[in-house]
Amino acid sequence: MGPEFRFVDPLIKKHVATATAFNDVGWVDSTNFCSIKMILKINGQEIPEQFFQQRLQEIFPEVQKRLAGKPPAIINLTAQDETRDRIIEEVLIDQEIDRVNPPADEALVQQELKKMLKKQETKRQLKAAGKDRDRLIETMRKQLFRRLQAYEIMEAAMRQDAPSDEDAEAFHTKNAGFFKVAEQVRASHILARGVGDSSKEKIGKAKAALESGKDFETVAREFSEDTSANDGGTLGWVPRGQTVAPFEKVLFALDVDGVSEPFETQFGWHIARLHEKQESRTRPFEEVREQIVMMLLRERRNEAYRLFLEDLKERATIEVVQG
Repeated sequence: MGPEFRFVDPLIKKHVATATAFNDVGWVDSTNFCSIKMILKINGQEIPEQFFQQRLQEIFPEVQKRLAGKPPAIINLTAQDETRDRIIEEVLIDQEIDRVNPPADEALVQQELKKMLKKQETKRQLKAAGKDRDRLIETMRKQLFRRLQAYEIMEAAMRQDAPSDEDAEAFHTKNAGFFKVAEQVRASHILARGVGDSSKEKIGKAKAALESGKDFETVAREFSEDTSANDGGTLGWVPRGQTVAPFEKVLFALDVDGVSEPFETQFGWHIARLHEKQESRTRPFEEVREQIVMMLLRERRNEAYRLFLEDLKERATIEVVQG
């Protein structure tokens, strides 16, 4: 069976979702965020103004959030530019589908259509369609088919061989700093929250319980007021630099299996136990090989897709009329 609709590559997933938008049926009424009229003509195909406004309506909140605090004019112009660029890319991919007309797995389309027809929203749409129900289902099928064709176009453009071990190891050597792991310890603690005699008295009772022979986990469950209490006080691995200074000073000074005397931080009184230490190190290549290979492959695929779009744009005739 062909590629599934649950696209693994996030770039393909993102663009397949919008690449066939111009061919989809049913425009959304939109409100002009800016007093602008944008008419695009791409390889002779004129893009309706209302499609531009629909895409602007979708993109504007993203830009507004990203440029929060900037002057409204800057936000508006940026949203318009990004909307124009995205529409150009979407329409060029749509035209490429028409030009190449790649094969798509009809069995997979039917499989996804069945899933879609089981959704409550689809059932409401079909009920509202009345006598046009069959026509609506066929429209859905065509959209799914076209999205699968978009996937085929993009996957072909992004297809790359996996980086060699030599390339991956060279990246590891050149970027060794990326793979440094800070000194860390595996620890547990007991916490009596608050300041003053009350919390100090509570931690004293916990210390007495430990000295009586009770194990640390049991005492933590009984006395600790931290969220870790139910897990016996366990904190997991704690890297240096990730806790408040007084806690770190005591914790990292302990020997393995050592238990501290009660000590105070801004959170209250603690007793800490150190289970295991791991010195600062650089993760060896074999440990991160797969991670590096996947990262380099993703970079190559993204660059191939960027070049694919640039080639489509260079060969296209694009006219922009803005009023």
